[in-house]
Amino acid sequence: PTCRILSPIEITFHGENITTDTIATHFGTKGIGVAPGGILDIHGKQYHKTWARLADSAKGGDDRVHLLDDVNWEPGQQIVVSATILVDEWHNQNEIVTIVSVSGRTVVFTPPLRYHHYGEQAYQAEVGLLSRRIVPQGDFADSEANNESVGGHIM
Repeated sequence: PTCRILSPIEITFHGENITTDTIATHFGTKGIGVAPGGILDIHGKQYHKTWARLADSAKGGDDRVHLLDDVNWEPGQQIVVSATILVDEWHNQNEIVTIVSVSGRTVVFTPPLRYHHYGEQAYQAEVGLLSRRIVPQGDFADSEANNESVGGHIM
């Protein structure tokens, strides 16, 4: 696609938590359903790369990382810096931070890291872009009225 939307877009699904299918059979009630053989194409700004690896280690207290590749990420977006400890399920050290600035392969963020993330020749932690320009979501007001979480879906 040559035409990409550069502005943020929120697609909000409204509806009640009911058990009948109102979109189509087995598609539920609150979302976008694409029938077998159909295609759903949604294009926003393309980010390169959405995952990158550290060029060197980052330690607790650092407010920036140096990546192996250039990225076109933007201030205000969220990224995750993956854990590199041996047994992560005992103490999750994945960290989500917000980008302050990007210059080539250097990403500055807030808050500073709490943990060490290894990034040397043998192995490098991964850094992933979490934010997207197009965000499908359920309407919070629909859920709040019944004290239930009723999200939207794309199938």
